[in-house]
Amino acid sequence: MPSTAIRAACWMNVDKHATLGALLSSDPPRMEALAAVAALKLPDCWIRAGFVRDAVWDHLRGRAPTFPQADVDVVWFAPEMASAKVDRDIEQRLHAYVPRYNWSVKNQARMHHRNHDAP
Repeated sequence: MPSTAIRAACWMNVDKHATLGALLSSDPPRMEALAAVAALKLPDCWIRAGFVRDAVWDHLRGRAPTFPQADVDVVWFAPEMASAKVDRDIEQRLHAYVPRYNWSVKNQARMHHRNHDAP
């Protein structure tokens, strides 16, 4: 079996979007999480971090898919809705839809305030 480094290099030479789409769509828990987020119809919204990274590493290492252990990071961008309360409300809606996941929702339009950075 090729090393992880060789498989990672091969990964770079294929249609990444199609491969990633196939990888995620063959994973029922990830599809459940994606469906929950899609149902909210938030603007410019993504699930990121370990949700994607762990799926890719499991695939590259030939392991069965594992779901992120910590949380499911949902990021979105809507300056007109930039408040921690809105994010918490969205987390509660996601938790009601799929309670087994620890949802973390952050509107990126407010993160520079939270992190004390310039916009």
